[in-house]
Amino acid sequence: MRVAAEVVPGQRHLKRTVVEMGGKNCVIVDTDADLDGAVHAIVHSAFADAGQKCSSASRVLVHEAVADAVVARLAHAVDRLRVGPADAFDTSVGNLYVNRAITGAMVGRQPFGGNRLSGTGSKAGGPDYLLQFVDPLVVTESTVRHGAPR
Repeated sequence: MRVAAEVVPGQRHLKRTVVEMGGKNCVIVDTDADLDGAVHAIVHSAFADAGQKCSSASRVLVHEAVADAVVARLAHAVDRLRVGPADAFDTSVGNLYVNRAITGAMVGRQPFGGNRLSGTGSKAGGPDYLLQFVDPLVVTESTVRHGAPR
C-alpha cells in the first residue's frame, strides 16, 4: 500500500490496490458432524500449504458434547504430520501447485479477501471487486429550459 501511495512523474491517478494478509478463519464442529471427516478437514485447512494460505484455518470452535473426542482425534492427526524443509519431497511446502491452477475459489461464487487488519478492498471474485478499479464518469444534461418563452 505504501508503494501504491507514492506518486511518480507522469502518474495521472492514484494507484488502486487490494491487499490480502490472511484472516482468522474458523472451522465449526457441531454435534452432528462426522468427527473423522471434520478432523481431516481441520488438519487440511490448517496445515496444508504449511498454513501459509490466506484461507488457512486458524481456529476451531467445537461443541462441548464432542470436544474431547475431537481434541483426541485432532492431536493424533497432528502428531502424524510430516514437518521438514520445503525442498524435501515428503514435506504440508506452502503453496506449490504442479499442472493445475493455483487458487481454488470459483470467481463470482466464492469471493475471498481481507478486511479490518487482514486486508483491504472488496472481496476478490465478488460483484464489487472490479468496481474498485474503475473511474466513474458523471455526465449530466440540463433539461431545464433557458431563455424567454416564445
